[in-house]
Amino acid sequence: MSKILYIGGFELPDKNAAAHRVIGNAKVLRSLGYEVILIGVNKDKEELSEPRYFEGFKYYETKYPRSVKEWISYLSGIKDIKQVLDKEGGVSKVIAYN
Repeated sequence: MSKILYIGGFELPDKNAAAHRVIGNAKVLRSLGYEVILIGVNKDKEELSEPRYFEGFKYYETKYPRSVKEWISYLSGIKDIKQVLDKEGGVSKVIAYN
């Protein structure tokens, strides 16, 4: 089964409209045979979390950017993505939402 890493500014489980959209898209991708792993944001986190599960999807949370500098770093950096890729292995596709 191919893995897709889906990353974006969504707050799981259902704290914003983006979360609902991403879960819907992830369900479609799962029905097509992909394993979908999510990385969202959380205003209470200071660093990448350990994985949790929501509706059968493994997801990680990272710090919600609060300043312009943090937003630039969040949108252009790959530190958290690389950490998850190293942990998960075998990811064949990345969807960057936002």
